[in-house]
Amino acid sequence: TGLYLTNGYAVPQVPDVPSAEDISAARALFADLFGEFRFASPVDFENTVLAVLTLIFRRMIAGPVPIWVVDKNVSGAGGTLLCQTAGTAALGVVPQPNRTTASSEEMEKQITSAIVHGRPFVILDNASRGTNWAPDILLSATSGTGHVEVRQLGSYNTASCDKPMTFAVNGINLDCRADVSRRVYKTRLSTARALADEAPFTRSKSELLAFAEAVHPQVVWAAGVFYA
Repeated sequence: TGLYLTNGYAVPQVPDVPSAEDISAARALFADLFGEFRFASPVDFENTVLAVLTLIFRRMIAGPVPIWVVDKNVSGAGGTLLCQTAGTAALGVVPQPNRTTASSEEMEKQITSAIVHGRPFVILDNASRGTNWAPDILLSATSGTGHVEVRQLGSYNTASCDKPMTFAVNGINLDCRADVSRRVYKTRLSTARALADEAPFTRSKSELLAFAEAVHPQVVWAAGVFYA
């Protein structure tokens, strides 16, 4: 992107022509980050890597990008943690999720607030089946040029966000309308029961997020390797 802010750590040099070893190392990094999640298929793992790359390369894309949907079969399958891990690895800080609600008006307010503040990564968390998790304002922000104007809450003034944004929605067996399906790519988590009961992780939530934050420079390097 030509734009990278560092807090005193070095991003490894990206080779002009990556070797097979570089590519293997980049793939291994993502496997280490996400290897403990219960993906329904290899494509779901790859779409998670795509989410990280989308966040890193977002400023290179003039128009909108699809919504990343993290769909799971049971509560506690790790959807929120997956979104936060991907966001932390890409941006270097832990993104805090926005709660979803069955009220379309409240969902509009949540998304409007995120647009006004220009947050680079917005997680709409724990959407329940039947919830309209993609109201018109979200579709406007993820179509056309990706530019949307909104009315500031409590006033008649409008505000717009020129900063590139990426949205993720996390929920259980999410309904996806026909006008929404072409605007998303999906990661499916599938487990027999909640991860807290199944205990597949060798790292706690805080340890995994700390690891994602620590390897952020290497993740930027890995993204550069894939791009090259």
